[in-house]
Amino acid sequence: MAHVMGVQVVAVRVESDEQLQSFSRAVWDYAQGFLFFRPLSQDVFEALLSPDRQQEAS
Repeated sequence: MAHVMGVQVVAVRVESDEQLQSFSRAVWDYAQGFLFFRPLSQDVFEALLSPDRQQEAS
């Protein structure tokens, strides 16, 4: 129904490969959860986004 309305769908709380595989990719556009990354404190999150960190990845 969301796709009919032009809205993208996010699967949340995906914590295992089994959960990821159990959802049809036709149903959702994105997924988030512990499978991809654990919750971070604000300081750690900001450090990951810092310009110095982004230059290291280049």
